[in-house]
Amino acid sequence: MFGKGKKAVAVSQLVQPRAFRYFEAVARRGSIRRAAESLNIASSAVNRMILELERALGAQLFERLPRGVRLTSAGEFLLLHIRRSNSAFETVHEQIDALKGVQRGHVAIAAVEAAIEPFLARTVAQFHLAHRRVTYQVRIAGSVEVANAVAQEQADLGITINTPNSARLLALATAAYYLHAFVGRSHPLARYPALRLTDCTGFPVATGDETLGGRQRLEHAFEQTSLDFRPVLASNSIALMLQSAKYSDAICFQALPLMRRRAIGALIAIPLADRDIAEVEMALITNKRRTLTTAAATFAAQLAQAMRRGRPG
Repeated sequence: MFGKGKKAVAVSQLVQPRAFRYFEAVARRGSIRRAAESLNIASSAVNRMILELERALGAQLFERLPRGVRLTSAGEFLLLHIRRSNSAFETVHEQIDALKGVQRGHVAIAAVEAAIEPFLARTVAQFHLAHRRVTYQVRIAGSVEVANAVAQEQADLGITINTPNSARLLALATAAYYLHAFVGRSHPLARYPALRLTDCTGFPVATGDETLGGRQRLEHAFEQTSLDFRPVLASNSIALMLQSAKYSDAICFQALPLMRRRAIGALIAIPLADRDIAEVEMALITNKRRTLTTAAATFAAQLAQAMRRGRPG
């Protein structure tokens, strides 16, 4: 449904030199073998093309490692040039299609898992119903990875917890989210309408790892108290953390768009009463230096509107 269309792939290959396509595949996969598999050609052909490209440029593009390759500074510079060129071509292609009354394009999004509902999934679905020829690529990652993907032009848009402090990034819209403590229905704290951090002492905590924005917020909150913050489980998987709360007496902290107690499946979500701690910011970001395609800019406007009014669509 949301895969990249054959026409877009064919046109991209037509205008992009084969050496650049091979180079980008190796950079993306981190391995000549894996790049060759994705391109459905022999590894020797990819390696030969990379060597020819390095000879033509007079610079080494990859460091050869025991288990793959890593971009050199020259390689990073070439990759940025290729991605900017592809983006510029997509913009021109869409503008030409617009002259014919055709709405098409591709939107690459990086987002934290908490953004799937209520904003991202429904906005993608609704946008698809109105713009049938637009395709989407959505990568779910931690806050740090989302910001990096947008800064490095691997994604048109990012949705992250807390607006990154970066000269490269611009916040298009923000929405208030609130930390909740998720506990099992039989947990001793399940009957409370709201909780303070002090209420949670004595119970094991399952929380995100350092890549997730909520973890950073919790660490900062505990630093302001005399409470000891030692998670029994740290992970970048929200599903795993919630399951740990479901099957044990662990408490899992996650952000939700509305601050109220509610039942979610086998768990009870209870808002934190410490308002200076509880409120976090969900931000829609883009790269200041990147010109969005028509499809990406239109999608961003609809998503920003949904976030500002506090509901999807």
